[in-house]
Parts: sequence; structure tokens; C-alpha cells
Amino acid sequence: MKPNRIAILAIMNLALAVMLLVAGIFTYNSIDRLCGIAEYDLYDITDYSYIIPTEAEGLMVTYYRSYGGDLEIRDGATAIGSGVFNGVRLSSQSNPQIIDSIYLSDSVKVIERKAFFGTQAKWVRLPSDVTYIGDLAFAEAYSLERVYFDEVPDHHIEISPTAFAYLEGVEFVNFPDYIVFGEDNLISYK
Repeated sequence: MKPNRIAILAIMNLALAVMLLVAGIFTYNSIDRLCGIAEYDLYDITDYSYIIPTEAEGLMVTYYRSYGGDLEIRDGATAIGSGVFNGVRLSSQSNPQIIDSIYLSDSVKVIERKAFFGTQAKWVRLPSDVTYIGDLAFAEAYSLERVYFDEVPDHHIEISPTAFAYLEGVEFVNFPDYIVFGEDNLISYK
């Protein structure tokens, strides 16, 4: 009787080992596939829930997860949602990569509060058609060296007084004449 029990236990152990091996392969492939999805840039993932339609602004970027590098928001998105690129949604927390630069296409008209709060990007290209930059949108971005427009906007832009708060040594290029930066880069209007 004992040899039968040993044989049954051996078969059960073998079956369990095979099930664990299959589960491990499935998990590995799932993680590999998900990591591949995370490498797509914003333009490539518009079919997912990262860009949602809004009644007032068109298409709003609501979520983004990446390995860092150069971020380019291409034509199509008209608003950047609150806190989307604030540096907390990096795919690799053990070896975090940062967003090096930010290029916002001219289709972006609204940058919500804290959209790029604390970003470690070195430069930001703002869209010439932007109409609103919210509270703390680029605040505490201590690595930021340059914020610029390709063309000086010829319309009024509503910029929160704290949009660029607590930046040191940043160069603002081609900003409209009516925007004046005060202490701690708080904004006032002429």
C-alpha cells in the first residue's frame, strides 16, 4: 500500500510542478507584454484610456506611464490633465528614468494644475496656442533650465501666479510682454 501512496504523491508533485511552470511562463509573458505596451509613446496609445474626450476642451491627456526620456505630445490632444506628468508614474521604480524634455504641440490649449509639477525635465516647449496654464503646473521643477515658445503668442494667456513657482535659474524665452515674473517666478501682468 505504501508504494501506491508514494507513486500517487510523486504524480501529484509532478502535476503541481507542471502547473507552477505553466503559471510562471504565463506570468512572464504577461509582464513582458505589459512592459512592451508601456514603451509606446502617447501618440501610439490614443486607443486606450490615456486620452479622453471632454466637452469643453476636446481631448485631454489623463494618464501616462513611461520609462522616461523625451516626451512629445503630438497633435490631437488639446488639454493636459491635472497631475498627469508629475513624476510619480514611472514604470521602473527600482531604476527610475526621468522625462528629459517636454514638447507640447500647438494643439494643446490647456495645461491643468500640477500637470508637470516637480518634473525633472531640462526644457519645455510650450504651444503657441495655449490659453491656460494652471496652478503649480511646472512648480518645483528644479532641473528645468528653459521654457520657451517657438513663436510669441499673439493672444492673452491665463497663467496662474503659481504656475512656475519656486524655479531657480530657468530661462523663459519668447514669453509675451504682458507676462512679468516676480519673486520665486510668480507671475503678474503688466
